[in-house]
Amino acid sequence: MQELIKAFNIKRKANKNKWIWTEGLVDGKPVVIKSYNTWIQFATFCGKRDGGPMDCSVKVMNDWLSGFLSISCLENACAGPD
Repeated sequence: MQELIKAFNIKRKANKNKWIWTEGLVDGKPVVIKSYNTWIQFATFCGKRDGGPMDCSVKVMNDWLSGFLSISCLENACAGPD
């Protein structure tokens, strides 16, 4: 999970004031993040979709993202497409 968050932050810093789309894997499960600066408009993981707080600090954004990606989910919700 930390590798994805690190890659996301590198991409975010390189694209200030632009929308970015980040895809990756956490524990072999797909993650999608759409964001603008520190606002995560939406993130999807393990069949869940949520958005983070707007205009927040980097710490608040990273804490929210870490919490979202720490979701313990049922295997069938995380299985992905056949």
